[in-house]
Amino acid sequence: MAKYQGTIDWAQVAESGVEFAMVRVGYRKQEDGQIYPDTNARYNLQEAAKYGIKLGAYFFSTAITREEAIEEANWVADFLDPYQITYPVAYNCEGFNDPNNRQYTLGKGERTDIALAFLKQIEKRGYEAMFYASKNEMTDDAQWEVSRIDPDYKIWVAQYPEKPYPETEKSSYEGIHHMWQYTRNGQLPGIPQGVDVNIAYFGYDGTNESQSQETVPEAQADPEALMPFREVNESVTAQNETNLRDIPSQGDDSKVLCTLKN
Repeated sequence: MAKYQGTIDWAQVAESGVEFAMVRVGYRKQEDGQIYPDTNARYNLQEAAKYGIKLGAYFFSTAITREEAIEEANWVADFLDPYQITYPVAYNCEGFNDPNNRQYTLGKGERTDIALAFLKQIEKRGYEAMFYASKNEMTDDAQWEVSRIDPDYKIWVAQYPEKPYPETEKSSYEGIHHMWQYTRNGQLPGIPQGVDVNIAYFGYDGTNESQSQETVPEAQADPEALMPFREVNESVTAQNETNLRDIPSQGDDSKVLCTLKN
């Protein structure tokens, strides 16, 4: 679950029978190498837990050194510490074959070293670690040295058959795997956009306690999550009056910050 699903009605999700959710907490940006939170992460963690859905998480990495991977893992752990995280915390890295990707010059051995640095550090911080990649990237160690990862960490494979589960009973990935993402366009009650859907071949009897006693402020959904924006430099003239609001809504959920007069 990420901001790309918009504002999720977690009560409906829970009623549909979903038992766990893997929430994207953040990512490292290609352009500047900075780490950013997913703008709906805190809302999704808060609301899913409220309705009894067990939580796991993942981070989208573009780390180019082991030091950056450790930095990412510590950032993720700091973010998650106030929440009850029962399912694993996964390392997700994609797009590295794009010439514009900051990881483009790395070989699969270097990328694997970086992934292992993240997984080891997240484990040190008290979370179960998991590695995410596609079937084609992992088969025969094609893009990752998975043989160095799967002895110690859970594997989460993305493989989308023509007929998704349950028509297709299992992934065609023949390597060890503990979670299968079988579609990226799942339709679930309470989720306005297509969503990745997963099957876990493991579970937990209870729910973990949070790592810290920190109280986080109540989170609100990001109203701009699904809105495309582009930078402009334009003059705007109000016909009579134009209200500038704190969020893109004219309803009771928004607040007028100031009024522009013609």
